[in-house]
Amino acid sequence: RSSEDGPCVRVVGKSDMVLTPPECSIQYQSGRRTQIQHTFHQAYGASSSQKDLFDGIGLPLVTDLLNSKNGLLFAYGITGSGKTHTMTGEPQDPGILPRCLDVIFNSIQHLQAKKYTFMSNGKNNFEINTEAQAERERRRHQPSRNTRRRQEEASVADTVRLPESFIIGDVDPDCVYGVVVSFVEIFNDYVFDLLEEAK
Repeated sequence: RSSEDGPCVRVVGKSDMVLTPPECSIQYQSGRRTQIQHTFHQAYGASSSQKDLFDGIGLPLVTDLLNSKNGLLFAYGITGSGKTHTMTGEPQDPGILPRCLDVIFNSIQHLQAKKYTFMSNGKNNFEINTEAQAERERRRHQPSRNTRRRQEEASVADTVRLPESFIIGDVDPDCVYGVVVSFVEIFNDYVFDLLEEAK
């Protein structure tokens, strides 16, 4: 929200934000219209692009991840502040999440483990299946005709999406990579799995 004097939040330099109370605020109306400055590792303004955010936030996380470090991207803010847009973006201008996944899969290409080689045990840990166990799981989870049709429709929709083409070149070729992604939303003290199929 903006006041007549300009925006309430301004990015100053690469790491500072200045907050100015709007005219409708109690602080402004009580005569205590003081600006507050906060310093962060990096601050992004309204003119920052999805690519800017990915390059500054997502790419370092993915680089660390592919070099055996844990990573977490936590978007926090009030309703309508742009969290979902920043995370998912639009097909023509993807957000942080699709760009991160693109770079991961671009970078591991032929080093990716076959599906169900690594399986989550549901307790933030994984089990490694033998090839025979993984094959049984693949057969057991083979998609139905309806699921395949939805996947084909989704792949047609993906043709308009502009993928991120960046590749991290120093991926260890002696490793096999399994990719497991969680994408949840916490709203009113409830956790929603945003990747769960509708029932």
